[in-house]
Amino acid sequence: MLVRGIPLRVVGVYAAKGQSAYGQDQDDLLMIPFSTAERKVLASPRRAQRRRRIPSIRRRRIAMLDLTQQSYQAGQASLLQMLESQRLYQQARLGLARVSGQRYTDTAQLFIAMGGAQP
Repeated sequence: MLVRGIPLRVVGVYAAKGQSAYGQDQDDLLMIPFSTAERKVLASPRRAQRRRRIPSIRRRRIAMLDLTQQSYQAGQASLLQMLESQRLYQQARLGLARVSGQRYTDTAQLFIAMGGAQP
């Protein structure tokens, strides 16, 4: 079976149900694991790579911020260095929020593509 031109293997078929009370055909339903949909149907390789990379960048920025703050308190780092470290940390947080938002958008698109009702 092809979904958006991507081959998927059928492993089972549900019994026919017909239309729902709202007139929606319940037999036009495809169920696949979310991880498969995310990896094969929705995700681009760049997006998946970015999702994995952002949390590790955030952890490194937190460690760098902590070290810079300690150095600043000890008088070994300037205020400018500490502010730059804080900026980089906030930038990593923003990147994580963007990636999370994109994941929610992808999930909604998948739900709609698989026949879910649009809110």
